[in-house]
Amino acid sequence: MSLATHRLTIKQLTMQDFDRYYQLISDPRVAEGAGFNLLSNRQMLMEVAKRQIEDPGSLGVYRQGKLIGAILLFPTVGATGGPDQKRLEMSYFLDPTVWRQGLMSEAVRGVVKELLNQHKVVIAEAFADNAASIALLKKVDFKRVGQTKDPIVGREKLIFTAM
Repeated sequence: MSLATHRLTIKQLTMQDFDRYYQLISDPRVAEGAGFNLLSNRQMLMEVAKRQIEDPGSLGVYRQGKLIGAILLFPTVGATGGPDQKRLEMSYFLDPTVWRQGLMSEAVRGVVKELLNQHKVVIAEAFADNAASIALLKKVDFKRVGQTKDPIVGREKLIFTAM
């Protein structure tokens, strides 16, 4: 997927993005919201960064050619236990220096519109105490459909689906 919005370009991440991607996920404000803070050392974080960049569902969010965030799309587990490519779970993060400018809302809206046009179902989870992420999902027409407890961190999460 590659698309342009009013202020952004959204396209597949490449290994050329590694240094900037690693810098973003190393920021404690990003790490806390996206769960990267659960990785215990630099080597583990670097390996996660590499795997995410190489995944075909990993999209970079670029502003004026600079990587400022990412939208990660993963197939959910289907009824047969294998990946369901028609039902995707989305996560995202953005450079804190550009928070509260509507950039991630713009990026998510563009990606979700494209996925819905491809007849895909898009779900997202947000920690129940992450007011900014919940507000973003509501702003771009996601509807809350459930709640769960994250099995790794033991925190409540709200589940949303794109409408």
